[in-house]
Amino acid sequence: MAAILDTNEQVTLSGQPFSLSFHPTQPLFTCGTVGGALETHSTTGSTTLKSKVQLYNATVRHAKYDPSGDSIYAVGGNGSVSCIAAATGATTWTASPNSNSINKLHLASGGNTGGLLLAGYDTGVIAAFDPRTSTKVGELTCHSDYISSFLQVSEHQTVATSGDGTLSCWDLRKVSGPVKGAALKQAHPALVKRSDELEDELLSSCLIKHGKKVVCGTQGGTLNIWSTGTWGDFGDRFPGHPESVECVLKVDEETVITGSSDGLLRVVQLLPNKLLGVLGDHEGFPVEGLEWGAGGTIGSYSHDEVVRLWDGGVFTDDGEGEAEAEAGEAVDVVETMREKGVGLAGAGSDDEWEDMDEEDEEDDEEGGEKMDGIDEGDSDDSDMDDDDEEGGGGKKFAKLQTPNEAFFEDL
Repeated sequence: MAAILDTNEQVTLSGQPFSLSFHPTQPLFTCGTVGGALETHSTTGSTTLKSKVQLYNATVRHAKYDPSGDSIYAVGGNGSVSCIAAATGATTWTASPNSNSINKLHLASGGNTGGLLLAGYDTGVIAAFDPRTSTKVGELTCHSDYISSFLQVSEHQTVATSGDGTLSCWDLRKVSGPVKGAALKQAHPALVKRSDELEDELLSSCLIKHGKKVVCGTQGGTLNIWSTGTWGDFGDRFPGHPESVECVLKVDEETVITGSSDGLLRVVQLLPNKLLGVLGDHEGFPVEGLEWGAGGTIGSYSHDEVVRLWDGGVFTDDGEGEAEAEAGEAVDVVETMREKGVGLAGAGSDDEWEDMDEEDEEDDEEGGEKMDGIDEGDSDDSDMDDDDEEGGGGKKFAKLQTPNEAFFEDL
């Protein structure tokens, strides 16, 4: 039975975190804060703060360890890109600040130099740096709004998502070229494909199904799913989150954790699509980021000054079923979601969720009749409840109300 963890560890920072990165091997994490500092904390012991480095006068928008854990790359709201020695906190290099703020950072493998540091600006431009130096080797332009996430989809290809409602795939071997890049209406040589434009901002991304599917969280709360290599339009969608999906974290090839603006961390199965449960919540604050740490820890942060650490062991199989036993002893997700005021409905497939969204739109146009969220073939609520008890091996899963349903219920 899906479960929620009723306890978690909390680490308080000196300011609101804007990013979170775990050391690849040690029980440490580093955050960039709104005050321009890099704070490194331990996930064990009574005293967590290990170091604090004032890096910028502006916000550290994103910071990330390199694969070895020896260096930390950071970008700021003042347009700066920096490399910091993790052991000493000394700045190895800083690229010349740009007049535009940088929103996201990605250390990509591949390319002609074996790796590139990609910085996504609020303007939609992606700058590529040699991570060994401060040299800018290329500038990629095809987006008209901020870069919200990066995702490595193959050895030489990286996907970027944007607030303009599109994603783009880039061949890093072709990045080198004019630093000014290409105009919006021109194709950059490194651009593999830009997707069709959606009427919804893309906020986050995750790779599942052994690299065959890319999942993107949206401002409207839908998870859009692209097939790798087919970048024009998404092939599947999973509606249901009542608010925006700010972050998506892979658990396994068919399961992700989503962080939403309503503060909940949901466990979601994809293809087939089901809401499995809730890992925890941020007490109403939007969940801005999720990361895996060494030892199976999951870290999340929000708009307060706290990083929450969750036990990711509930998702692992140790061969003796201990994780399943622990999950079974935790609070039932259905009861917990009711206590938190999240709307519930009967279990259903992804097709039923899509039908519910389509019917909601039709009712809005016809004058706003209240939807019951079931297919026309279902006779009544009691029949739906019977189906819930009999389907899915006896398990009942939670399903969220759409904003339209919640509105009419309040009336």
